[in-house]
Amino acid sequence: MIINKLSANQIAYLNRAMTDGEGLIEIGELARGLGKQKGHVIRKLEKSFDESLLSKMESKDIQLTGFGKREVKTYMLDYKTAGAIAMSYDLQLGLEVLNILEDSLNTIQVMTFEAAKGNTAEALRVSAEFAERHRARLEYRSDATEKEDRSTALRRLGRKGL
Repeated sequence: MIINKLSANQIAYLNRAMTDGEGLIEIGELARGLGKQKGHVIRKLEKSFDESLLSKMESKDIQLTGFGKREVKTYMLDYKTAGAIAMSYDLQLGLEVLNILEDSLNTIQVMTFEAAKGNTAEALRVSAEFAERHRARLEYRSDATEKEDRSTALRRLGRKGL
C-alpha cells in the first residue's frame, strides 16, 4: 500500500504560511502546499460552503500593479477548514496537512503567550522544539518553483510529475 505524503518542501511551506498568516492560511498558500491550482481549490471551497460561511473567510486586499490598483479577493482558512479541503483530495494527505497546521498553530500560541509574559527564552525554546520535531520536514527551498512543488505532490500521490 502506498502512503501519500507531502514533500519536505511542501511541509515547510505550509508551516511558514500558517506562521505568516498568524494562525490562518491563505487559500493560494494551501493550494501551493498541496501542489494544486489556486482556482481549483477555490472552486472546491465555494462548492462546499454556503455564502454566509464563505463571507466570513473572505478577505480583500489592494495590490499595486503597473496599471494602478486592483482589489484581490481571497479566502483565509483556519486549520480545520484547510484540513477538510486537503482531505477532499486525499484523506491521508488531509490528515497530514491538518496535523502540520495544528502543530504550527499550537506553537504560535505558546510562543505568543510566552513572549507576552516577557519570557523570550521559553518562546525560543518552544520554537527550537518545534523545529526539532519537524527537522526532517523543514527543508524549505526558497528557489523551488510552483511547478516543482506541484510535480512533487503529484509524484507522492502516484500520478505523473516532472
